Amino acid sequence: MKVCLTTATINNSKSSVRFGNKYNQNSNHINLDQFKKNNPCIADYDIDISNGDLKKIYLRKPVPVWEVFDSIVNSDDVLLKSAILRNLHTMDELSYMSENLKQMKNLSEHRVKSLEGIGAFAFAFETEDGKILKVTPYQHFPNGRKPDDFDLPIEKTGNKNGVYYYLEAKVSNENITDNELKEFINYIREKGYTVRDYIGFTADEEYLNKAQFGKTPDGKLYLIDPGCAVAPYKRKFAITSLIKKLCSFFKHR
Repeated sequence: MKVCLTTATINNSKSSVRFGNKYNQNSNHINLDQFKKNNPCIADYDIDISNGDLKKIYLRKPVPVWEVFDSIVNSDDVLLKSAILRNLHTMDELSYMSENLKQMKNLSEHRVKSLEGIGAFAFAFETEDGKILKVTPYQHFPNGRKPDDFDLPIEKTGNKNGVYYYLEAKVSNENITDNELKEFINYIREKGYTVRDYIGFTADEEYLNKAQFGKTPDGKLYLIDPGCAVAPYKRKFAITSLIKKLCSFFKHR
């Protein structure tokens, strides 16, 4: 079944626009006949009307993740492609990721039902069994650092020609308090990491940005964006190791 993206529903409380196949002539709907599109994979999508950011893509049915990329690339939906480009992803990049994802063993087992988030470095899809599948043309952990106990565990991963996928549990940041987040950030710092991108700003004040963190159903807090925790330079580790060895040497002379 084909869907024509002909209308947009404006929800003032969420400041978003959903593009779908139903038309309602009340004042809250805008006719977008100029964006009529047919797409066998994508049903509709939400866009933040305040800044044009893509919020979510709804799929007709669960599909292998590369089919979503192919669907976007092959579409002539200018609005959707512009929203993707706002996050610094070109159609050539999507095509490259798709071709390499198709070659990854057993990835087709994890079919996705929606795009839940997009950033400059990764796409986050929800799978049909409630997991999060992240796809990125970059390594998940900055500078090749190893996962630590504060990182959300990776259940499955794979890569091909610089394209990576990571399968993780789905977490929520809705019930994280400021106090426990401050304690968690301090814990990461005490392990020697620099923590970044956790402060947000409004016109009047700054606040703790919880978007990079999440809780599992059992209440455990994790960092979901490893790029927010930068490990000390290896040189520092080498110097520390050398000092420890020298202390041990002189202690046992």
